[in-house]
Amino acid sequence: MPFCRECGKEVQEDWIVCPHCSTNLSNVPHTISMQDSVIAGDVVQSTSIQSNVTVNDANSITEAIKSASECVACGSICDTHITCSVCKIMSHCNICINDISNIRKQMRLCPRCELVELEKRKIDTDNMNKMRYEQLTAEQEKKILQEKFYLKVSAVAIAIGIFWLLWSTIMVIWMQNFCEEKYDYENGEFEGSGDYRRDSLLDEGPLGADCYYGGWQSPGEVRFHWDGMGMHFAVPGWIVVMGAFSFFKIYSSRTKKIY
Repeated sequence: MPFCRECGKEVQEDWIVCPHCSTNLSNVPHTISMQDSVIAGDVVQSTSIQSNVTVNDANSITEAIKSASECVACGSICDTHITCSVCKIMSHCNICINDISNIRKQMRLCPRCELVELEKRKIDTDNMNKMRYEQLTAEQEKKILQEKFYLKVSAVAIAIGIFWLLWSTIMVIWMQNFCEEKYDYENGEFEGSGDYRRDSLLDEGPLGADCYYGGWQSPGEVRFHWDGMGMHFAVPGWIVVMGAFSFFKIYSSRTKKIY
């Protein structure tokens, strides 16, 4: 009974190619001839282990067949041998296939090639972990740079808002002093006001401010009117508040990450 030297499955003697694994069977002679007094006639047996050997006893034939059918992994006598897909040596059989690892089973590997595959997978895993670590590090550095930029923008916004508020306050004080200096309390009129309205001085103050005396808002007092004065306090105040909120929010989040 001949067997394929690659997959170990039974084949016909006159087959040129194994139908199970497509191995060429024609280039290896494997005929054993024997004659025994117990077995009548000539017996021709095929094997992939020995070639052109004449045996004259049944035990030798039995041992040859047993050796050809014995699994290199588990030692069982089987009818199907499975070769390694990489190095082409016998790996396991249909009996011990359920006892080997999933990698050997799925990729049809021998123990030596299995170690090579595991080492390759370990290297691939290490490389993937390294690439992931580098990616996370780059993202973290980018985020830190963005946070530093926003902190600087917030600090600049706070500085601009505070400067604007100080400037507006100085302008208010200047306009008030200007109007009081221009008003003559003895004559009850502003200097240079003309004969039309002696109780006001229009567009003569700093930044085109108007000066007034009395009125229902402040009777008996000198006051001024500056177009857009509310905007000059509301806008910088809003900038300072929003800048401070953004600054402390980013700063507190960075402090939590550190500790």
